[in-house]
Amino acid sequence: RTECIRSAHWEGLQMCKALCQDQEPVKPGFTPLTKHQKRDLITKAMHKQLQVSRDSGMGQGVDRHLMALGKVAQGVTPLSGKLCVPNSHDLPSFMQEEPYSASARWLMSTSNVTTPWNVLFNFGPVCDDGYGV
Repeated sequence: RTECIRSAHWEGLQMCKALCQDQEPVKPGFTPLTKHQKRDLITKAMHKQLQVSRDSGMGQGVDRHLMALGKVAQGVTPLSGKLCVPNSHDLPSFMQEEPYSASARWLMSTSNVTTPWNVLFNFGPVCDDGYGV
């Protein structure tokens, strides 16, 4: 089973902001985070990412489910004999909005290949201007 492991989450954002705080101009009232506070944010982000990875591995991610809903909305089913319908107006309104479109386009497709026999295979790009690693 495959699933997209999302890396964009609140805990990751907070960690990035903390690690980049020294690059921001100092404003009145600014109190820099201590090394201990930064370490705590890194730990929280790490635990969140581990949970997201576990959930995805157990089929609890969202990407495959949303893709299937979009296909069904376009009339694509296992028995329909077609792979896609060019009319995006058949999609639910939230799937036509910019945030959804941006989140459904993957410039970098990666995979964790852990079986010895699979070392000969590659994973290709999933969009015209993307990369597969």
